[in-house]
Amino acid sequence: NPLFSMISLSKSLLKSSEDERVKFIGNSLYEESLMLNFQVKNIITAAEIESGTIDINVSKIDFLDILLQIKEELQYPLLHKKIDLKITTLCEDGVYMDREKVYIILLNLISNAVEFSPMYSKVIIEINEENKNSVEFVIRDFGEGIDKSDYENIFKRFYQAHSGLNRAHRGQGLGLSVVKDLSELLDGTISFESVFLESSTFKVLLPKMQKVQNELFDEDDFLFVDNDSE
Repeated sequence: NPLFSMISLSKSLLKSSEDERVKFIGNSLYEESLMLNFQVKNIITAAEIESGTIDINVSKIDFLDILLQIKEELQYPLLHKKIDLKITTLCEDGVYMDREKVYIILLNLISNAVEFSPMYSKVIIEINEENKNSVEFVIRDFGEGIDKSDYENIFKRFYQAHSGLNRAHRGQGLGLSVVKDLSELLDGTISFESVFLESSTFKVLLPKMQKVQNELFDEDDFLFVDNDSE
């Protein structure tokens, strides 16, 4: 994977050189490689979901391990914006889910929360056992909030509430649509609450044991349609 090679190279530059210029290049390369890797993950996941080729691989997972991995991947935006992640996990051992999909769900939600948070703020992450059969992820930020006019569109692919030439935020507008699709694939739900210009809270509820679904989408659910095929 060329991206992994770039990430490894940038890490080597950071560790092996005392030259400030080389460190600057290594830092820049590492930061951009992580961002690109994140975006590619979303594109690949969206394509797999749409094509119906995505699989569910259930294993025992450690939520704290996943969150620490995400914290490392988001280390640069967290550092640049001086944002404090407040993490609380209240789940017992023995939770079985698809680790990679849970990771992508949480990575997107936390990344969005960081992206839309102001400098020197905090993002609250809570993982709780809603009941003996379900786990709830709660991601709360104290940033821009969501305007009510955007409510019905935020889970649509490629939709960005802040669009145009002056858009200040990065990404393709895939994150929340991927989160919604993966949550539903895992027999879960996603909801949100927001106060415009104050805060946003996203909640994902997933069953502890996942079952594999053969039929993921109806024929009309596809985004890319070949009109010439008719």
